[in-house]
Amino acid sequence: MMTYTYKLLSSKTRKFILSMQHLPLKEQKEKLITHFEEWKKHEEQIDDVCVIGYKI
Repeated sequence: MMTYTYKLLSSKTRKFILSMQHLPLKEQKEKLITHFEEWKKHEEQIDDVCVIGYKI
């Protein structure tokens, strides 16, 4: 049974990603993983997640 306090919506996730666009990709990756793990806590992951980052 899932007990997430809120859904990890694309709009909130997009804002989170945009808020760290000035950081190096490696740091963005670390923060995104931490953010996701804190949201998920100890619940089983039921959906796939794919995030792609690239530097121009």
